Amino acid sequence: MWKKLGTNCRNLPEVHTLLRMFRLITDIVCPSVVLKGEAIVEPYQIVKYFGKDNEEECQILYNAARMVNIWNSLATRDARLMTRSDKYAFAVPQSACWVNYARCHDDIGWGMNEIELRGLGLDPAKHKQFLINFYKGSHEYSHSRGELYEFNPDTMDARNSGTLASMCGLETAVLARDEYQRELAIKRILLIHALLLSSSGIPLIYSGDELAALNDYSYKEDPGKVHDTRWLHRAFFDWERAANRHDKSTDEGHVFTELKKLIAIRSDSDIFRTGMQTGIIECCEPAVYSFAKYNDGQTFIFIGNFCEDRQFIDTRPFRDAGIYGHKTDLPQGKTVDFDQERILAGPFEYLWLV
Repeated sequence: MWKKLGTNCRNLPEVHTLLRMFRLITDIVCPSVVLKGEAIVEPYQIVKYFGKDNEEECQILYNAARMVNIWNSLATRDARLMTRSDKYAFAVPQSACWVNYARCHDDIGWGMNEIELRGLGLDPAKHKQFLINFYKGSHEYSHSRGELYEFNPDTMDARNSGTLASMCGLETAVLARDEYQRELAIKRILLIHALLLSSSGIPLIYSGDELAALNDYSYKEDPGKVHDTRWLHRAFFDWERAANRHDKSTDEGHVFTELKKLIAIRSDSDIFRTGMQTGIIECCEPAVYSFAKYNDGQTFIFIGNFCEDRQFIDTRPFRDAGIYGHKTDLPQGKTVDFDQERILAGPFEYLWLV
């Protein structure tokens, strides 16, 4: 939005001046207009596009950092980068909120918090290459099937295309006729949606994700599309798949039914409203991500296991946050006791506890 010689022309202060002007003008001339920002930059830079309480900019922003952190957590079985990045994600003015998503019409660009990556002992450039290869499906331990977008052979830089379900391993499992891997892929899909639906902000479900849609390779037969791998996840709506959405024995029926359940629970409780006080729970287990929300004396706890191995979770960090006693998981109805030394989370299990 603003160019200056001698800079990379990104995140310059003049951009924020322009946005504050836009916001002031629209508040006067057309106050029902909302400014939605798409800034695919580092987490500490994204939040600046909300502005401040006395210098407001965008009302809503795509939470690109959360998207990247989700996929990073699944590939590495390590959620610590997401935990550390949330100190920026929770710094949102009262008049603004995130749009939380895992997939959209676009590619995935790997804009991560390089300072935090180094703090975890990772080389940012090498780690980015790992993620590019993992979600392309060329890494030996990858469950994903996808394609590269804007690959640069000189730098080896690229972005990744693919549907949520295919990147979660469902396509690989279906082709291999591997029922166990199919079950794990569905668990990954539901874990992602459960995290997005319980996070503060507006959850986005990209068309087809509610049906666990797989990659569509037919774009390669169209001369007008073959150059752009993003058509891999921009397929025409699959009405045959949609017809199975109430059949729980199908992948699409399983995902659709569980999503409807989660949305109904979310709609029925004030604890999911944007603006609730939210705090990260720093778990001792790298694969476990957790946060707590507070509203009028009620506490909601999200726990997600980003690994196919079960996790025995130390409850001390929860008790340090004032969380004690028995809590009930809203989707399942089972009880978890935080007075015990450890609680158990199964492979890719999520918990919505109150």
